[in-house]
Amino acid sequence: MVVLLLEAGQRFVVKLQEVVALNDPRPRAHFSNKVLAILEELDRRLNHEQGGELVDNLTRLHAWWRKEVLQAGETGDLERLGRVHAQMGEIRHAWEQVLFRGTGMTGNASF
Repeated sequence: MVVLLLEAGQRFVVKLQEVVALNDPRPRAHFSNKVLAILEELDRRLNHEQGGELVDNLTRLHAWWRKEVLQAGETGDLERLGRVHAQMGEIRHAWEQVLFRGTGMTGNASF
């Protein structure tokens, strides 16, 4: 599910980039809210009880992405959105490696 959420997040970031470039505030808010909801769901899916450095780092990364999305929506900064999109892709790729190729996990996908 995490991979699908990150993929959807990337798609909504692209849509947000498109509407930011058009300078239309209504769809800008809509797509910003979609990205923020996905980030909230990604945080919710982390295993905060077991915690650990990975969970702490992902929580901080999601918070930083939220800040970047909000600021980019306000200022029209497409570069910020590009960074978020690229980083989401990198994290998505890492999760795909772990989940679908068995690298580094022993069958428990609950982070």
